[in-house]
Amino acid sequence: MSIRSFFPLDYVRPNQDKVLDELDQALKSDYKFIFLEAPTGFGKSAVAVTLARFLGSSHICTSTKDLQTQYNRDFPYLSEVKGRNNFPCIVKEDMGIRESCEYGPCLKDDDFDCLYKTRMSDYDVKSEGTIYENVDINKYALKKYYDKAKEHSQLVKIEWQPCHYYHQKWISIKSSHTIYNYKYFLSDLFYSSGVNKRKLLILDEAHTLESEVSSFKNIIFSKESLIRFFPKINLPDNKQTDVETWIDFCAGLKEQFTSYVEKSANILGSGGNSEDIHVSEKNLIDAINYEKNLFTFLEDLRINKENWLVTNITKNDIDNKPSRIKLEPLVVSSYFTDIFDKGSISLLMSATILSKENLCKAVGIKNEDVKFIRVENSDFPIKNRPIYLMNVAWLNARTMSESLPNIVKVLDNLLSVHKNDKGIIHTTSYSQVQFIKNNLSKENLSRLIETNPKFDRNEMILKHTQSTKPTVLISPSMFFRSGP
Repeated sequence: MSIRSFFPLDYVRPNQDKVLDELDQALKSDYKFIFLEAPTGFGKSAVAVTLARFLGSSHICTSTKDLQTQYNRDFPYLSEVKGRNNFPCIVKEDMGIRESCEYGPCLKDDDFDCLYKTRMSDYDVKSEGTIYENVDINKYALKKYYDKAKEHSQLVKIEWQPCHYYHQKWISIKSSHTIYNYKYFLSDLFYSSGVNKRKLLILDEAHTLESEVSSFKNIIFSKESLIRFFPKINLPDNKQTDVETWIDFCAGLKEQFTSYVEKSANILGSGGNSEDIHVSEKNLIDAINYEKNLFTFLEDLRINKENWLVTNITKNDIDNKPSRIKLEPLVVSSYFTDIFDKGSISLLMSATILSKENLCKAVGIKNEDVKFIRVENSDFPIKNRPIYLMNVAWLNARTMSESLPNIVKVLDNLLSVHKNDKGIIHTTSYSQVQFIKNNLSKENLSRLIETNPKFDRNEMILKHTQSTKPTVLISPSMFFRSGP
């Protein structure tokens, strides 16, 4: 079958058709790395899914959880996987406690026999590799868990259901195609070794790759965050820009966490308490994670110390001693060897790659090993997408607070001029959203529909699009994926 026969939508646009031909030629030429630069609205995701289905299996990474959800909504045969903090812990719910799987009892005790935790071997795949693929717990495993729940129900009534986190995790591993956010993918790859190799690795929003990996790999030491474990801790006061200083600090801190974890586990296990350290289940789990992360970070720091920089040193206003520092890698290209190993072929996509050479350098690939496909023209006429520069303010972190009042004045005026039109206001933080809301005129404020973590994002979008009134959507996370 041809690559075009796997296109997931009813209609292939002319530009998409050309790109599919170029992808087909790239595969026939044995390119292992393909860069696709195409403008917003081209439909990169549909093209990526076409290639994924053609090759048979894929990992698809994108920058936000919202974009994950959009992929999954448009192409339901992609399995979506997210981190523990997105799911409530059922064990804690049984105790009347609202807490995420990030703080489940299984994380502080490897031997904890969780009634709800399933195993990957419990799951079977039906219609594998097709759009009807289904991964779920087999009937024998279900019976085993229901019987186990009945035994517990003799004391407390329990309705068995699989742990939300592990259920979606095992489904995603068994599936042919999985969609991740970068943070989860990198964490699973570098800390859990839970990512298997597939035919295709798709890295969406490729212009953010370098910063995504750098952000994942860097580490911040904050006295404020460490003091709950070690009340008397201080950050090094001498040779603060010397990496060797922080290698020694990390080694010492790791040993402190090892001791803290051992003492806390014993205290919690015996039901006692201690005057020396503050003990809680949350603190213990956080300490276990700190210890694991420090081990990996320290190993990297020692082997590649010339590649690390000490940045963002913040000092206390009272005693001028360091209160926060960040260590980050100078070059991240070496980390991409492990990343690219998870796909026989890698497709990197963005609307703004701009320079093939720069992206190759950032991810450690030779220019001649890459097939670069660039779509020059947008499918949307220029008259339908004008950009008007207002030049109201020069925005950065330092000038934001002083510029916001003037921005809101201009924004209020624009809303009044377009009082009968729908619109969207993009911001970069919820604090900006709040400032705008607090300072708009009453008439224009009433038009706003805000997306925030408290409300379902898709419901807010639907409310905006279906309203007959001139509503205006406002959000710091309104990323619209290029799509059909």
